[in-house]
Parts: sequence; C-alpha cells; structure tokens
Amino acid sequence: MEIEYYYASYSAYAYLGNAELHAVARRTGATIKYIPMDLRAVMPAAGSQSFTERSQAHKDYSLDAK
Repeated sequence: MEIEYYYASYSAYAYLGNAELHAVARRTGATIKYIPMDLRAVMPAAGSQSFTERSQAHKDYSLDAK
C-alpha cells in the first residue's frame, strides 16, 4: 500500500502531522510518496481566501499558533 502525501513544506500542519503519518505507515506497512504542493496556488483555486485576504483575527490566531 502507498500513501500519497500532498504537503506544503511551510505548513505547520505538515510538521505537526508528520509523526502520526509515519506511525500509520509503520502500522500498516505502507510506503509514503511525498508530493509537495504550493498552498498559495491551491487555496484560491479551491475558492478559499488567500492567506493575505483573511481577517485580522485569523491572521493573529495563525501567528499565535506558531
């Protein structure tokens, strides 16, 4: 089995989920295929606001999460 892992290297979620992804792969015997992507291009194409267009509260929350 292969896990296709789409990630943005600058994403905190990619960093936080890395250990669990590897744990799942170990438990299942799966291999991981790393596929980098650029969220700055994906978000607007998916109909979401770009990071710079989000509310100040969202930006502040994102900064606090770091």
